Amino acid sequence: KEISTQGPTTLLKSIAYQIAKSCPSICGDLLEVLKEKNETTVEGIFGSVLLKALELVTSKQPSQKYLIIFDALDECGLEESQARRDLLQLFQRQFLRKLP
Repeated sequence: KEISTQGPTTLLKSIAYQIAKSCPSICGDLLEVLKEKNETTVEGIFGSVLLKALELVTSKQPSQKYLIIFDALDECGLEESQARRDLLQLFQRQFLRKLP
């Protein structure tokens, strides 16, 4: 893949997509969120897309457990990319605190 398709925002959207794929009943709700909020920043996508997908899936399937593995973060854009730094700082600052 080209570097432009491997950026942090693509990673977060891909994870939200995979969550929705595992729980098709949230697709409509998640699509509404995507239409309402046209987020482009790493933090915006984390909050309005990824966290929303996790909230929806845990409300629809409360007994289901999920494990999300963030692999190959070193391939998430150029090393000196601001978006990549933003993603890593976001994980450090908010990831554990905000996940359901």
